[in-house]
Amino acid sequence: MLPHERLQLIREKLLKEKHLKISALSQAFNVSEMTIHRDIKKLIAEGIAEKTFGGVRLALDPSTSSKRKNGERCILCEKTVDPKHAYRLILKDGTIETACCAHCGLIRHKQIASQVSDALVHDFLLHTTGSASTMSYVIGSVLPTLCCQPQILAFQDAHIAKHFILGFQGKLLSFHEALLHLEHMTHIEHHEHNDDELQTTASMRHSNHL
Repeated sequence: MLPHERLQLIREKLLKEKHLKISALSQAFNVSEMTIHRDIKKLIAEGIAEKTFGGVRLALDPSTSSKRKNGERCILCEKTVDPKHAYRLILKDGTIETACCAHCGLIRHKQIASQVSDALVHDFLLHTTGSASTMSYVIGSVLPTLCCQPQILAFQDAHIAKHFILGFQGKLLSFHEALLHLEHMTHIEHHEHNDDELQTTASMRHSNHL
């Protein structure tokens, strides 16, 4: 496959799926991740793509980008942020990133840990704000989903969190345990996504040979 043909396929794939992983593209097209990075740079230069952690997303329109910068949209999933559930990352350069909930906030925290000075999150029951690193987190409760899945709720008092679990189930995790848990889940999803990509590519190649 010629480079311009691969680039066109990536462009079409991005327009359809909105978000792509570098590693998945590398495997799908059987080229190095460095080659995919070069392809992605061309799409970014065209203005149709923007870089994300480990991948690329379809470029946002100016109004949506502005809302993300102002903390009105989640830095990770782009949902509208409800201040009662927000997770705010204070970076060392003074900028603030806002996630819609503890789920997205913890994932983003893990991604840019070296840049984070502090993070603030709301207590689910008390509606007070505390440092994310001192919070306890309940994951997988049967409470109706308030935001992203798997739902993660923050509690300043671990004893209150334990009582909450008695009524609504779930698993109690510390800050670092929650980070590791999400990292593990993301790792599993990444492999499942890659398997789907490989199956799709194999099917396409099989169809082309018929």
